[in-house]
Amino acid sequence: MILRRTVEPAVEPISLAEAKDHLRLEHALDDDYVVALVKAARQYTEQATNHAIITQTWEATFNGFPYEDNITIPFGPLIRVASITYRDVANTIQTLSPTTLYEVDLGSHSKRGRVILRDRTVWPPTYGRWNDLIVTFVAGFGDAPTDVPEPLRQAMKLLVSQMYENRTPEITGTIVTKVSFAYDSLIAPYKMPNKRFMRENMFGRWS
Repeated sequence: MILRRTVEPAVEPISLAEAKDHLRLEHALDDDYVVALVKAARQYTEQATNHAIITQTWEATFNGFPYEDNITIPFGPLIRVASITYRDVANTIQTLSPTTLYEVDLGSHSKRGRVILRDRTVWPPTYGRWNDLIVTFVAGFGDAPTDVPEPLRQAMKLLVSQMYENRTPEITGTIVTKVSFAYDSLIAPYKMPNKRFMRENMFGRWS
């Protein structure tokens, strides 16, 4: 599977003003740097939790349809499936009809969303080459910072402060360890299980 973000979030979950307040910065000399740290903290947290924090669009590319009657969406929380396209046996790009062929289970923050075949339907045959199937989906907790669970925002603030104050990877010690423990504790309820999903992609038809 190939996973690619196609539309970035319109805003970050932490504003520049919030980040500077957390860092107790009163000057504007490092504004660009702080903005970059907020983005890095958001992206790191997305990878750590398998969640899109703010609304964004992704493409998941597979080699073909699964043998099962559902397609697992690799990132949550799923907002909607924008489209499912595939190459048919004539190598022509086709779009699946959601009204006749599939429905979407949005799942939750701890459960992956799915695309599920409707009763008495089957996946269409594909061309049989690499990257035959593309699922485009929108995921995130919402469009605004206030939509993001506060524990995740606080975890990102911890990351921002740690990266701002400790700019070299060699720094270790009690303070960094405490920050890491606090960060892990804050994101723990939002970490999406991925063992089954990883097995599907390692050993299933999609690998």
